[in-house]
Amino acid sequence: MNLKDEKLEIGNEREILTATFEPFLAQARRHLNNPAEGAGLENARDKLVNIIVSFDEKKEEINSDMDLVAIAKLRKVQEAEKSALEKIDAIKDQSIRLQRIETRVFAPAEKQSDSQLLLAELRQAEIRRHFEDLDEVSLNPIILVAIENGDAELVNALLNSPVQLFSQAALQEFRKDWGIRRLGKEHPELMSELADLELINGLIQGMRNTAKDLIRV
Repeated sequence: MNLKDEKLEIGNEREILTATFEPFLAQARRHLNNPAEGAGLENARDKLVNIIVSFDEKKEEINSDMDLVAIAKLRKVQEAEKSALEKIDAIKDQSIRLQRIETRVFAPAEKQSDSQLLLAELRQAEIRRHFEDLDEVSLNPIILVAIENGDAELVNALLNSPVQLFSQAALQEFRKDWGIRRLGKEHPELMSELADLELINGLIQGMRNTAKDLIRV
């Protein structure tokens, strides 16, 4: 017996669905730095429950219509399913707020004059010469240690190389790690918020996937 059969037999669909999403909310309560951020997760859960209940009611109405032949019922159920899945995808998360913080993560540390930029580029070129014979595998632990130690000169030299030293995915990840470390030192409250928003977005996506599975059962 699957979950959907069980909740229909019990007859209290909303209660069963609310319990289904409870592990997501429980994880938020355990890990959120700011418990107030959990309100958005609860709102998303309520919307998902309403979407599923409305779909089930519509499906029951279609299947109970004695004036419709089987193929017409199937088509109408498929249309209702498509509509429900689109509504699930439309459930908002915290991506806009997260993007604003990530913009600050990837922003330059500070504005520099032309002469300062030139001196920095010359210094970075000098640093890179010490590593020009190393491949990406050898450079990975070096950049990780530099990020951990807050070695701005070495990090910038390797990440800003005119000849790309790392894969695009690794380069993006290292830049994010460096930006987070720098911003975290200057604004620890933003790092706390960033962690919360990333957690909430992941949980909302998990709830969306769960809701889609229930719609498709």
